Amino acid sequence: MGAIAGWAREQFGAVQLGDRRRDERFLRMVSTANRNPRGRISEAFRCGAERQAAYDFLENEAIPATSVIRAVSVGTARQCSRLEEILVPFDGSSLSLTDRCDEKDFGSVGARSKGSRGLKVISALALLPTGAPLGVLSQEWWARTELAPKKSKRRALEERESHRWHEALRLATAAMKEEAPTCRRHALVDREGDASLLMQALKDQGWDFTIRANATRKVLENGKRISVRTVLKRAPKGSCTVTLPGRNGQEGREAVLTVSYAMVELVMRDRHKHKREVMRLGAVWAREVGKRKPIDWMLYTTAEVRTLSDALDAVQRYTNRWQVEEFHRAWKRGHCEVEETQLRSKEGVVKWASILAVVAARAEKLKYASRQTPDVSAAEHLSATEIEAIVLLKQQEKRKNETIGDEVPSLALAVRWLADLGGYIGKWNGPPGATVIGRGLERIRPVELALQSLRDAGKLR
Repeated sequence: MGAIAGWAREQFGAVQLGDRRRDERFLRMVSTANRNPRGRISEAFRCGAERQAAYDFLENEAIPATSVIRAVSVGTARQCSRLEEILVPFDGSSLSLTDRCDEKDFGSVGARSKGSRGLKVISALALLPTGAPLGVLSQEWWARTELAPKKSKRRALEERESHRWHEALRLATAAMKEEAPTCRRHALVDREGDASLLMQALKDQGWDFTIRANATRKVLENGKRISVRTVLKRAPKGSCTVTLPGRNGQEGREAVLTVSYAMVELVMRDRHKHKREVMRLGAVWAREVGKRKPIDWMLYTTAEVRTLSDALDAVQRYTNRWQVEEFHRAWKRGHCEVEETQLRSKEGVVKWASILAVVAARAEKLKYASRQTPDVSAAEHLSATEIEAIVLLKQQEKRKNETIGDEVPSLALAVRWLADLGGYIGKWNGPPGATVIGRGLERIRPVELALQSLRDAGKLR
């Protein structure tokens, strides 16, 4: 068995799609997608028989997309079974897909006036407390329908897109309760999560959370309702420095934040149920001074915030939410190019995109590990055959001033060699990202398979 096939079986060996042959096909597709991630099935599966089998799997109505999503979710939850706590950033995104004649069962994405077609998705990514990615814990998919005439000012939760956040939460909760019931779960959500019903659902389902505020809420103080900002303006203060990732072509930077904090009685007003409740939470206000577009985060957290150290922990914890955005970038346009798929049905797209999500998460995990633990042995994250293939190819393509030995390199060096093989042009562009690392992994796959075949045949030790 090859290294990638063994990894797929270890992660998702408990998959149950109603038939052992379907389970095996799923595992083979995960392995192939890792070796050759492509949005288009015709490019990912180069063998005709494998390609046809992939189409058959994706178009088989007896294999619902929900079963594939659950297989990925449970596979990630199994990795959490021995952990005390995980962080889970949730984030919404969309796939812009080819649908020139509006014949596919997709919906509008982006501004409706532009006419773009595709699917909407909310992803939850499991992380170690250090921020290292583990895998995709849940995904909730839907196609936007045409806007219906408003029957009333307030629609029921099930009729609103915000209901999708609750479904993503439900799937993540079910998988964790099944595979890792003792592991604590801490959700990280941007401003879309600042909703009373979602906060209550998180609390009811046993989650801790850190959520960025979307608007100024009221808190109870001595029986009166006042602005949370008013309370925090006279609360204890401190400062911290956070690293902001580069976005939209801009370089990342260090930001110095002034941090105010307090425990508050947050007023949770539900305009749909016409109820007003109070939830005791930590409130942390992190602000940047002297910048053109300064950071201004109001965070609500279930964690106790009684000291400056508690407040700084909350800010640092929230910065891990960007990991899910990095995952979406590698999945959609970078490493996996899922938006290039030409599949014609929503169900087929969701199944294939879910498999590619596994691949993108693994690439992100490797990228993060190479930056945070650069000196560990590459053997902790790559198989012996993968390392052997990297070294062989790098020896063939080394620079004049490089010496490539046969010993196992550090993780940082192995990832740098992978990036070089994938077309990385230098550190002045920043550290290697998931896309260029993924291209390097693609380069080594044929060599890895050849080495494994020779070894299995007894022609190589």
